[in-house]
Amino acid sequence: MWSTGLGDPILWGAMAFLLNYIPILGPLTAIGIFLIAGILALDWPFSSPLPAALYTLIHLVEGELITPCCWQSASP
Repeated sequence: MWSTGLGDPILWGAMAFLLNYIPILGPLTAIGIFLIAGILALDWPFSSPLPAALYTLIHLVEGELITPCCWQSASP
C-alpha cells in the first residue's frame, strides 16, 4: 500500500491479514475497502483503483498458485 501512495501500510497489511481468514467475504470486503480508500486518498481515475487491483492480484496468485503448489508437494 505504501508503494501505491496510501499511508499507514502496516494498518492495511494487518487488515488484509485478518480479513484473509474469512473465506470469500473477507477478501471481497478488503477489495472494497481498498477501492474506497484509493478513491478517497488518490487521484481519480488513474491511481485510485491501484490498491484494490494489486491486492486482488496478490490474493489470486497466493490462493491459486503458491498455496496449492506447496500443499501438493507436501503430501506423501
